[in-house]
Formats: sequence, structure tokens, C-alpha cells
Amino acid sequence: MKKLKWVVTHIPEIIAGTACTLIITLVFVNVVDRAIFNKSLVWVEEFSALCFTWSIFLGAAVCYKRRGGLVSIDSFVNIIPGIAGKLLTLLIDLAQVILCGLFTYLGYQFAVTSSGKHSLILRLPYTYYDIAIPIAFLIMLGIAVRNCVQDVKALRGGADAAGSTEREA
Repeated sequence: MKKLKWVVTHIPEIIAGTACTLIITLVFVNVVDRAIFNKSLVWVEEFSALCFTWSIFLGAAVCYKRRGGLVSIDSFVNIIPGIAGKLLTLLIDLAQVILCGLFTYLGYQFAVTSSGKHSLILRLPYTYYDIAIPIAFLIMLGIAVRNCVQDVKALRGGADAAGSTEREA
């Protein structure tokens, strides 16, 4: 049961890592194939682009799990003492909830509007590429909501709003 829970909570890491591994492997095989046999696998470029898109957006969601995992300028928040600092942290997290919700919606709209276009070689709908955007922002939205709940608990209980440097993943 513990292994299943670990897999479920680390699905973005697993998918992003698998996508990166596929990119490296396929591009290497294609380079060797081109160098030795003077042929290349034409589908590798498109499939690598698909994997790259998924690894980038899910990788961003993975980094977002940790406070400061993405670009974070928190020195100003850290110098504000007590409840004011905790309130500011909550306001920042609420803004992140709004932005992640907006980007989830806009990413979904973008993915849906690209469904009529297909890649040249694999004939995959561009939705397969673009759906990574709302999925990643939906994951980030869930994390931002969790961060807000922790911030409210910290305000009520007096604990540190950010917890440790890494929130529970």
C-alpha cells in the first residue's frame, strides 16, 4: 500500500523523468543511426518534442511542490515579523491560486482549440502536446490550495506558515 501511495503522489516526477529519458535515448539512437547507417528515424523529432513539452510542464509542477522550488524572492517576506509575514504569505499563496486557476483554464482552452491541427509525421493532434499545460497548472493549483490551507492553520495556531523549506510532497 505504501508503494502505491508513493507512486500516486509522484506521478508527475515519474512522467517527467520518463519523458526526459525517452528524449535522451531516442535522440542518441537517431544520431547513431544517422552516423552509421546514414538514415534517421523521422518520427523521433516529433516524439521528442512531445516528451519535451510534458517534461517541462510537469517538471515545473514538481518544482512547485517545494516553496522556492521555482523562482522565489522571499527575502522581503522573511524580514516581516510575526502575523504580518504570515498574512503576506497567505496573500501571495491566494494570488498563486488565482493565477494557477486562470492558467489551467486558459491552457485547457488552448489545448481544445488545437485539436484540429495534427503533427506531420505521427499525425498526433496538437492537443496531445498542449494538454500538458492545463494538467501541470491543475497540479500546481492543488498545491497552491494546500499551501493556503497550511497558511491559515499557521495563522490560527501560530506555527511557521512555510513549515520547513519543503512542504509535504
